[in-house]
Amino acid sequence: MSRTKHVAGYVAPLVESLFLSADDVRSIVQRVSAMLDAADIAVLVAFGWFLVPSSRIAYSFLNPAAAKTRPKVASDEEGSEGDAGDGGFKRSYLFFVVDHLSQIARLALLVYAFDCVVVAFEALGYEAKAASKVFAKIVYTSWLARRVQCFKSALLRRIMNNSPSKCDKCKFLDRMLNGIVLSLLIVKILEYLRVETG
Repeated sequence: MSRTKHVAGYVAPLVESLFLSADDVRSIVQRVSAMLDAADIAVLVAFGWFLVPSSRIAYSFLNPAAAKTRPKVASDEEGSEGDAGDGGFKRSYLFFVVDHLSQIARLALLVYAFDCVVVAFEALGYEAKAASKVFAKIVYTSWLARRVQCFKSALLRRIMNNSPSKCDKCKFLDRMLNGIVLSLLIVKILEYLRVETG
């Protein structure tokens, strides 16, 4: 019986901590509302989800004949579905720029949302400011590493298309460079965790 009471003494406070009081909710709402900026969110949403479509429309009006195109690079890795019907937009320098701006805006919105979560925890008395910095650094560094991998793969594919005899060497080099980039990313993430959390 005493052991049951002992266990209950640990479980009860834990269960109670899962329920927020009215004051806790009010504090969270006030802190999160104070950091939210409608203009910032609107800009990030516009860049993240409307920049590419609007740029495609502008491109089709200003350059219906699809003037300049470029070889596939990092942004083209997902494929060129619908490329033939958009006047070469996905192979233009404009797409290369706006696609990356769109990706960065989406990541920024993700970091923004995580900051709101961190602020909510801080409103409850938890010290979580370091988590916000670590998360942002990991997100952007991981994205940059992925972009490097994609650009490298696209470049090697171009070499293989021009020189089929080098196909095996390029595949080996591709896997080796992927491993190097991944290793560097892991080291960098561990460094972020060590610096920010001690």
